[in-house]
Amino acid sequence: MRLQFILSIAALCAAASLTAYAAGPTDEAKQLMLQGNYTQALELLQGQHAKNKANVQINLLMAECLEQTGHLAQARKHLDLAQQKGSKEALMEMARMCYMTYDFGEAKAMMSKYETAVRNKPLTEEQSKLRARINMADEMASHVEKIVVVDSIVVDKDAFFKAYHISRQAGTLASTDTMPEDMRPATLTEVYMPESGESMMWSQVDTDGTMRLMKSDKLLDGSWDKPVQLDDMLNDGGDACYPFVTSDGQSLYYASNGTGSIGGYDIFVTRKDPDTGNYLKPQNVGMPYNSPYDDYLLVIDDNTGVGWWATDRNHIPGKVTIYVYLPNSVRENYNPDSTDIASMAAIRNIRSTWAEGQDYADVLARIKSIDRNAGGTAATFSFSVAKGVTYTSLSDAKTTEGRSYLEQCLAEQGKQREAMAKLKALRARYASADEAGRKSMSTVMVQLEATVRKSYETIEYYANQARKAEQRR
Repeated sequence: MRLQFILSIAALCAAASLTAYAAGPTDEAKQLMLQGNYTQALELLQGQHAKNKANVQINLLMAECLEQTGHLAQARKHLDLAQQKGSKEALMEMARMCYMTYDFGEAKAMMSKYETAVRNKPLTEEQSKLRARINMADEMASHVEKIVVVDSIVVDKDAFFKAYHISRQAGTLASTDTMPEDMRPATLTEVYMPESGESMMWSQVDTDGTMRLMKSDKLLDGSWDKPVQLDDMLNDGGDACYPFVTSDGQSLYYASNGTGSIGGYDIFVTRKDPDTGNYLKPQNVGMPYNSPYDDYLLVIDDNTGVGWWATDRNHIPGKVTIYVYLPNSVRENYNPDSTDIASMAAIRNIRSTWAEGQDYADVLARIKSIDRNAGGTAATFSFSVAKGVTYTSLSDAKTTEGRSYLEQCLAEQGKQREAMAKLKALRARYASADEAGRKSMSTVMVQLEATVRKSYETIEYYANQARKAEQRR
């Protein structure tokens, strides 16, 4: 709920001629709320509520405090009491609360009740936006992607992206204070740089106060070209930030709170037109990645086969939750008729996303083993160069050519491990899938098996080339 809503309660108080006993403590509670001290305000209101459980103003204010302190289910109960007493404001706030708790059908019903109660009086801009987001979220909930979330990490919101443990091949996530001083934006946020180091992308506020995605390329002399602003289309009438580009350079993931968002910030993806090089119309990546809250910075590390994104959905003050997941090669959605869609969309329990009998410890170990000084591969390895000569680090390579082939060999091994992990997960789900699911999985499994077989040949080729280069030195 917003400051303007709290202030509207004061008008409601006067109109309803609330009893004198509530005026003092209630006003004090409102002052505490305006200061952000919801816990103390709630304590005051609870005493008043014990004396008069039917008081509309007290129930509305308690709902606000409970929401702000993360007790959404209890907040809904107080809104329900208020709307039973005829409060139109409670109907609107109940619609919003149902929306925030993934009860989209009930949110639509409450919105309709509100419009009827005010005799179809035109909605405010904020109310219209809420209705649009409820409708979008309700539609999106019928297409929740089935993913495996292997871990969740709660970190401080400031510079949260530093907790993403990605390989060097996936690029670099850094603070904008690492940029050249003459290019550095006023707001410290994330800047993305691919492995090549030949470009960088970030967000900054333009002259009208809108966050825009920016890009700069490195020139031949090592300096940076004048930053250019990416297409306004990416903003979609809102702010755009937290960019990430896939290793092939074709897909851009970013966050925006424009008209296509169901929450504050949602994650979008756009791809380059192969003919023009321009970005195509962005698409909302949907649930479970996006929520009625802020979601941002989706990163896919092809080297480890792991994806990352951050969210405020668990409403922990000053913190964000980072989810670590296994990206799908082909999107598969949950059946909304046989699944607790709200739970899966909200990711209320990451273990409910796991295949039976799997613990994904190998995935977490693969992430932990990343050495960014070794091209994103494991910190140590064993590579036989010749009889009695074994390399355990890229730094052991004596030639540039040999190191290059060895890096490509290790990268291919990483891709092969990723394909094998996906194949293993599909085989585990195959037995319990329906006929349509098995057909879809069979096609993907055949492709992955071919990828694994081809990888063996590629790995052998790079390994032999590395040995030849090192033995010729």
